[in-house]
Amino acid sequence: MPTVANLRQSLLVLFAIVCAILLFVGGPDLVHARSFKRAWDLGHIPAFAVWTLLLLRGWPRLATLGWVTQVVVVVLLTVSVGGAVEIAQGAVGRYPGWLDVEHDILGSLLALFFGAPGRFHLPTHWRRLAQVAILGWLLLALVPVGRAWWMNGTWSVRFRYWPISKRRLSWNAGRATLAFPLITPSSPAGGPPFASISTRPNTAVQV
Repeated sequence: MPTVANLRQSLLVLFAIVCAILLFVGGPDLVHARSFKRAWDLGHIPAFAVWTLLLLRGWPRLATLGWVTQVVVVVLLTVSVGGAVEIAQGAVGRYPGWLDVEHDILGSLLALFFGAPGRFHLPTHWRRLAQVAILGWLLLALVPVGRAWWMNGTWSVRFRYWPISKRRLSWNAGRATLAFPLITPSSPAGGPPFASISTRPNTAVQV
């Protein structure tokens, strides 16, 4: 009969495999809400947290090293693996971004300072200080998700769009402009004739 520890290990391995697959398969596209895209990008955090825990359990020699050495080794491996993942994503048509590597490091530090046995080698006040700093970093990483969610709600409540046939998409000097008639709660029915969204020259349109 499997023990609780073995069951936990199996679940971690299963979750790690699923995360590895989702780095290259699935995910949001241009039709999904921006808040969903921002939330999806945060998936690097739990993925690398789990992989770090598995690394510490599967590499006993690493656990015998000093705590600072463990942190340095794990962060260097995280940057190497995270950078390789971003390069591989670019090769298969995904959009690589170095912000993802930052999320990778954050996930590894969460695992180190909240789940690794070696964290107790640090004096209590230093460990608590590091944990507070890492949690603050995590909250900052969540800010773009909250902002995108708020913007999605604001746009959906404040604007009522006309049919797609009334919208105008133009292209000039590498700049795409989407113009559409709208009615806002504060304007009369014949209110501002058109609002427009423009991109920088030679960039993809994302609305």
